Amino acid sequence: MGDAWHQPTEPAAHTRDLATSAPVIGDTLPIMAGSIQRGDGRRACDVALDGVVAGRHHVAAASLVGLAHAVSGSSRQDAYSFCLDPRGRLYVAVADGLGSRSVSQLGARIFCDEIMRAACERDDDSPAEPATLIAIAGRNTATITRDVYGQNPREVSCVAVVGAFGQERFEFARVGDATAFEFADAAFVELFDNHSDFVNLVDAAIPEDNDRATTVTMTSRASVIALVTDGLATDIRSSEGVRTWLISQWAMPVTAYAMSESLRYRRRGSHDDRTAVVVWTQIGVHDAPT
Repeated sequence: MGDAWHQPTEPAAHTRDLATSAPVIGDTLPIMAGSIQRGDGRRACDVALDGVVAGRHHVAAASLVGLAHAVSGSSRQDAYSFCLDPRGRLYVAVADGLGSRSVSQLGARIFCDEIMRAACERDDDSPAEPATLIAIAGRNTATITRDVYGQNPREVSCVAVVGAFGQERFEFARVGDATAFEFADAAFVELFDNHSDFVNLVDAAIPEDNDRATTVTMTSRASVIALVTDGLATDIRSSEGVRTWLISQWAMPVTAYAMSESLRYRRRGSHDDRTAVVVWTQIGVHDAPT
């Protein structure tokens, strides 16, 4: 069954926003300005964006605060990062802090940073496996949280998905309900089993369950891969309107600002943070990994 899709209405008179062609799907809440809480020195920015050429690939990323978090004064709890290792292999990390933990946005940010540090410290012929990187980064996240920030590691718990884009294969691993999709033949194909034991289980999280990662691999080929948090994954799975919109937006590589536009759709009940790192693979042969 399709979604009722209509053009966006104007923002409320007291809040100015940029015009957008992103759709409004179903009945939605009015646009509202966010807020912050007193004494919250660990909040993350509401929006993060990227759009770059990374070796053989093009990478665009966006992380947008969810309406529920914005109006309640809580922080965007998602984070992402990506890098090229010394051999030119691309690594991507996407993390989602658990809403039940007090400073989970801190854990998501530290974890993504530690994935990149662990990946870029390697300079050998074999790529680092994402599950191995998750185990290393999870342990480092716990240590940094405790020793640098003086926080209980449980209070920064997050779920995550990590991707490694090698020359012969792409490999992905996750803990929790972050996931990845391939865009193929004008459709989204989820790479992980949506009925896995790890989906939507808050007790499968980082840094508690660093060694419980589920791994999938695929043959390296020209493709479009999106690593996403569950706030976006749920919309992709359940809304034909969202899928149609994203297929049109991600048909070709985009800039950072176009990536932001792609996630500005509004949909009934879609109030969580939205984060995606989209990789258009093998767009060229320059800087190819050895």
